[in-house]
Amino acid sequence: MVKSIEQYQAEIKSVAQNLNIIGDHVDILSSMLAYALYSSNVEKTRITRELSLIKSTSINSKIQRAMDRNYSVFRGECPIVTLRVIPQTNRSLKVGDLLFESSDFNFYVAKSVELHQTPTFNGQEVDVRVSKRKETRTYRPTVNDRFFEILDKKISSTLHVKKDGVEIPTKRDFREHLNDESSLYDLTITDFGVRLYRSTFNDDIFNAQNGIEVTYYEYFEDLNLLTERLKFLRLDDMKIESYSEPKQTKRETAKDIETNALHQYFTISMLRSNTDVMHLFHMITRDNIQDTAWEYSDVDRRINIYLVPKVGSLRSEIAGIQSEFLDRVQRSYYVVQDFQVQEATPAPFRANITVYTYLYSQSVNQSDISDIVKRYSKKLNNLVNTELLKSDIARVQNVNYTELELVYTGATIPGVINNGEVYNPKNPNHRKLKKPSIYFDLDINITIKASEDIYR
Repeated sequence: MVKSIEQYQAEIKSVAQNLNIIGDHVDILSSMLAYALYSSNVEKTRITRELSLIKSTSINSKIQRAMDRNYSVFRGECPIVTLRVIPQTNRSLKVGDLLFESSDFNFYVAKSVELHQTPTFNGQEVDVRVSKRKETRTYRPTVNDRFFEILDKKISSTLHVKKDGVEIPTKRDFREHLNDESSLYDLTITDFGVRLYRSTFNDDIFNAQNGIEVTYYEYFEDLNLLTERLKFLRLDDMKIESYSEPKQTKRETAKDIETNALHQYFTISMLRSNTDVMHLFHMITRDNIQDTAWEYSDVDRRINIYLVPKVGSLRSEIAGIQSEFLDRVQRSYYVVQDFQVQEATPAPFRANITVYTYLYSQSVNQSDISDIVKRYSKKLNNLVNTELLKSDIARVQNVNYTELELVYTGATIPGVINNGEVYNPKNPNHRKLKKPSIYFDLDINITIKASEDIYR
């Protein structure tokens, strides 16, 4: 607890009085000393706070504390957009090729594809990674080095490392890295840079004739700008028929770092209790999954894990996801050994939102409203708090008042809800929708009106 300037000043004056020193000069000196002591202790307190994973306020402080625990902060993936194009010429696209360039962002080919001009003008799909820049640099660590660093800021988690033209695998899980001496440990450093460790001094990974080549992409997260620009995008030698919604795995927030770094520190990729399941499962599958939840079945004596996909369906990939999870974690003997992974069931709702603006105000940015609603969608084991949702929308610029109606549009669930029924979180039947296996999937319908319409 830092004392106030007044407290320091009173203590200094008390010392002076005990020494029979009085006068205006005592007041001046006590004020100067009190300010100096106060400033010094405030700075010491700030520094001490930044040394704590929980109490620190700077994102770099939290990254540093995560580094101390050998936890690699997830830097986020750049958005992936699938373009359906009609090529004007035959063209071979390789991973990393620059397809589109602008001052705001670039398109880089995410998956190699052969484009063919056809007389029927059939569209072909091209997956592109959105980033402001791609860098390929060569590093020359010596055989005596344990690691080397990429000091660029805001590097995404998409990282490719080659030694003499051969790909070197990278691991974000330290235990996995130790089990694979041919890999490099990918540790996130401050400002979302990268430090790449080798396993031991006995390997020959850094003994590269032509150095270590690293290709990485700068993290891009402005999806609103991307979505707006996609509407008017033109490519030189191909026509864009359509495009998908951008898919992105965002980097960890300060709160995420606190939770994940502490949890990994205590679990070390080991399931010591059933409550560790979701943390480790999310760490492994975060790229394709929006949310996860679990419940223990007394009947089957197993843990049922439910997934919400970010886009589309994961049903065809469930077996592979479950296998990867079981392969990558260790379990204590007293932890439930039987796991069943399955995709959760969506409860589709149409969110009819009527937004009233202030009189004579400018129009409302609908994308801001959509972003808010999306935060309430695709969450497992969770009911939608309609009052809180309206309150969040009301904070959008130029919004005066909001009306909200959630209408169920799916197949009737007997004893719970019928197609076309308006959702009410206080309805006992509707509260049955709160299950680990069900999530709200909100389709947004926004109407903008002037506030004067309320009084007509």
